[in-house]
Amino acid sequence: MRGFVLSELVVSTGISAVIAVALLVAFKGGQISWRTGGAQMAASYEVRRGLDAMSRELLLSRSDQVDVPADGSWYGSIIFHVPKDQNGDGTVLDANGALEWSPTSVSFSLGGTSGDEILRTQGPATRVLANGVQTLQFRRVVAAPDRVEILMTVRRGSSGDFQRDATLNTTVRLRN
Repeated sequence: MRGFVLSELVVSTGISAVIAVALLVAFKGGQISWRTGGAQMAASYEVRRGLDAMSRELLLSRSDQVDVPADGSWYGSIIFHVPKDQNGDGTVLDANGALEWSPTSVSFSLGGTSGDEILRTQGPATRVLANGVQTLQFRRVVAAPDRVEILMTVRRGSSGDFQRDATLNTTVRLRN
């Protein structure tokens, strides 16, 4: 019976070490890809969620009920009013057919404990619409005063290579 020669053992150990290092590098690359992709998906989801919540509510307002002037400048918050049945007749229209507006304004702004939450405030009630927000801006332009542009950036993931941003903007057409 013949055993292994020392040179065969050294060569086979070297080949095994090269294969192990290659597998480790591939695994580490996959792990980085997985974490980076997860952070990108989380940021994209959060920015869409925040924009959707703000857009749905702004659609109810009209240009004379919004505090952002139509001057083309970007603003960090917005205050507006939404229709509300004020006289209790079951409709948001008064006896003359005009909209009844809530006396309490709604605002969207960046704040919270770490300063990266979109806060929806109406009277004493505050609700968080999105987290990890780096940028929140609103704008109206002279050429289209019945539209509000919203720009938002969300950051997700731990620091370093795994951190990803998602930036989206949308335009909301206010009711007439």
